[in-house]
Amino acid sequence: MNPSAFSKVLYIDSAYSLLYIGLKINDKEFCKIAPEPLQHGLLVNNYIEDILAENNVRIKDIDLILLNRGPGSFTGLRIGSSLTKGLAWPHNIPIIAFDGLQIYAKAMCKLLNQKELLLTLDARRGNVFFSYANEDTMLPSGFEALDRLTQLYSSAKQVGINEDFCREFLNIRWIWPYLSEKAFSGSFDAITSFKPNYIVHGYNSNLS
Repeated sequence: MNPSAFSKVLYIDSAYSLLYIGLKINDKEFCKIAPEPLQHGLLVNNYIEDILAENNVRIKDIDLILLNRGPGSFTGLRIGSSLTKGLAWPHNIPIIAFDGLQIYAKAMCKLLNQKELLLTLDARRGNVFFSYANEDTMLPSGFEALDRLTQLYSSAKQVGINEDFCREFLNIRWIWPYLSEKAFSGSFDAITSFKPNYIVHGYNSNLS
């Protein structure tokens, strides 16, 4: 596929406490991030309209939409997935709905120059959603007791997703290298049938 096929990429991340909207135009990145937590429904439409208008881009000009499909906030994921489908369907824009913990664990491993990294998201009662990455692999997100993870991955750098993480690291620049191959190979998610990874009881562990 022509490398210029994805010159304009919109990134919607409503999985965590702070809403992030990113736009990649060729080699330049633009973004908007909420100043306060849990303002997804209030800000998401305006943020998308503004970031497109500020860069003279129309939604029909977008070549691809990236969506963090979780695990994450139930309400946030519903907002993000519904909006993504609503934007993509009328203009036949392809979608990649990615495992946020998995992709960010791998990105953070390289960004922080770590041989191993354990990325966690609080799931309450001593449990977390997590992904583990090293120089060669990245695990799909899973659910486990934090104490057990700390023992199993004692040599890994542990990073928790919170508001500081969102402000510093949510960025289309860090995730695109791990999603571009999927985009150029045409491995897209079906607009009408992809499902977010809601935080629900019984989420499967990926540990033996």
